[in-house]
Amino acid sequence: MPPAPPVSPMPSEPFAPTDDLNPADDATPVAVSSTVAAEDPPPSYPPEEPTT
Repeated sequence: MPPAPPVSPMPSEPFAPTDDLNPADDATPVAVSSTVAAEDPPPSYPPEEPTT
């Protein structure tokens, strides 16, 4: 049971920096794509809009 606590913090340390860099890089492009798509709707929506 005593070896359980020391094992958790060990992998947590090296994982923290890797996880911080991975999500940060992935979060940036994903957030930008979401904003662009919401602001710039596809060309499939315009034809659906009614022209009155």
